[in-house]
Amino acid sequence: MTDTRHSDDAHAQHLERGQQWLASVLQLGAIEAEVTTAMLNDEAWLTIEPTDRAEAIMTALCDRQEHALDALQYLANATLNLEVEPDLQCSYTLEIGDYRKTRDAELKDLVRDVVERVRSSGQAEELAGLTSAERREVHHYLSEYPDLANHSHGQEPHRKLVVTLKADANADSMQA
Repeated sequence: MTDTRHSDDAHAQHLERGQQWLASVLQLGAIEAEVTTAMLNDEAWLTIEPTDRAEAIMTALCDRQEHALDALQYLANATLNLEVEPDLQCSYTLEIGDYRKTRDAELKDLVRDVVERVRSSGQAEELAGLTSAERREVHHYLSEYPDLANHSHGQEPHRKLVVTLKADANADSMQA
């Protein structure tokens, strides 16, 4: 049995659907841009390439307080996977400029710094101001450190990620 999710035809369909959807959304928002596509590790990357007012569009979509790019990405994943069989669904990532790649490097640096501080001080660290997608990435990066535990707490938009030494996490759970 062949996994169609990973076939070239399935990839092409995901990319075409994603490109059409995003181009329509951008047009509705009066954003003049081209949408280019690529498959990276079974994930559809949809890149917004503004044709006019590039700086203003990048600023609007990448504003750290508004999270517009994350909201569009969430809508893309929800809409494009609606009524699609779970094993045929695709993960969509929206990119503009090199925002996602740059932010990913920043998150990796943040994780290295937090790991160093938690290990040296033995004190828990809270990370605030991350989107849910960024928290998911940080959880993933922290999974590479077997001596550390991490969890999220609080309610959006004030949800925080907490990083502790595993010994501290076990002691906290015994006290609860």
